[in-house]
Amino acid sequence: MFSISDYNSAIKSFRDGQFKKSLKLLLKLNKQNPPLFLQDNIQFGLGSAHYRLKNYPRATKHFQKILDNYAQGDKRFISYFMLGVIHNLQEEKSRAIFLLEEALGKNPPEKMQNMIHRLIDIVNDEPSYAAG
Repeated sequence: MFSISDYNSAIKSFRDGQFKKSLKLLLKLNKQNPPLFLQDNIQFGLGSAHYRLKNYPRATKHFQKILDNYAQGDKRFISYFMLGVIHNLQEEKSRAIFLLEEALGKNPPEKMQNMIHRLIDIVNDEPSYAAG
């Protein structure tokens, strides 16, 4: 059975910098048949916790799952952004640019457009040895 108190604890743990604890709670929640309106948030939390723990392949999996399964949710554009960041860190600049431009083609909110444009500029301007 889904526990909203576990969800709140997972979010609080993440905000407090306890990424492993947050990840453990989110993984548990993900198996508890969470309500549809929280499923993309849980995936985003999982991706963000893995990102903070520098487990980029796992983070990528969760952010991509949002794009594949929750394309109309509110975590869509920030997931594109995070995938762009991860691919840039892994020196996969063309993949980062591809995803960021794909996001721009889907008409994100203005604030998100600005963030995506700034990241594209960083990816394009940054020498590859400075990516990590």
